[in-house]
Amino acid sequence: MISPPPYRSFGDLHSNRLKPESLSTQSTLPSFILTCLHKKRTLLFSSQGLSVQMPALFNPITSLLSRLPNGLDKAVPVEVVPMTQELVDQWHHFVQPLIDKHYIFWKKGANPKVVRADKYWNWHDNFSLLSLHNALYANGGRVHGEAVAMCIVFRSPDGRQDFPIGMLTAIPKLQTNILNHVQARALTWYLSDAPDEVYLDILGIPVIHGVAKALIDCTIQSALDEFEGGSLVLKADPHGGEKLHEFYTRCGMHRIPKRHPAVTPFFRRIGKRRHYFFSDIEAQLFAQKFDARR
Repeated sequence: MISPPPYRSFGDLHSNRLKPESLSTQSTLPSFILTCLHKKRTLLFSSQGLSVQMPALFNPITSLLSRLPNGLDKAVPVEVVPMTQELVDQWHHFVQPLIDKHYIFWKKGANPKVVRADKYWNWHDNFSLLSLHNALYANGGRVHGEAVAMCIVFRSPDGRQDFPIGMLTAIPKLQTNILNHVQARALTWYLSDAPDEVYLDILGIPVIHGVAKALIDCTIQSALDEFEGGSLVLKADPHGGEKLHEFYTRCGMHRIPKRHPAVTPFFRRIGKRRHYFFSDIEAQLFAQKFDARR
């Protein structure tokens, strides 16, 4: 159980909005990074001079399935939104403690159901790294585009409150070398989906399934929004072990062979991290499976 008590009704989140100063652990990166602006997908200005938020994606998933006690599947409305400091605070204060408490890193003989690579992650740092990246590579142009951050949120029935059930940072356009084929591909950087405890102990609803795959779709859609083909590459965290390998294989991704040259000069292969990739066609076929949910 987390403290403050879980919001089973999801009705108290608005009145108990998290304050950054109330959190015991904030980003460990320099504070100036937090002031860097995300130039894309952040603000548009109307003819009246009022600012409005751009959509995170132009063709997002709008529903996912949950399994009811009677065994039937139910479509649950979700929304893909730009990541904000408030959503990061909610994840850090309510979701991450559940991951840290109930899950372990991969080890031989471990039950895959309790294995997570994102144990002890700090999404304040992940979000700050995106701002630092965009400050350093602001003029990357066709070779290295700006990174984006988005969340999949469950929205309260009155539409006033969002709770993050998926977190993603990605680079929609990055020059990469896969099997000696150099082209711009999307990079899935950091990805987390909420554990079952979030639905049962905080939201008080049946578990929403498929969030991790939906986040991969978000990376593909971000590339398509940049008029790229949708192909992507990612590095599987070694703490996820065989569980992550099996997940990405089930998604249809290919594993880059050992002793493959650096995928990109910007994010070199380090240690035992493993790369997986989709071609343009494979990524589009994967995304096509979600078309009924858009």
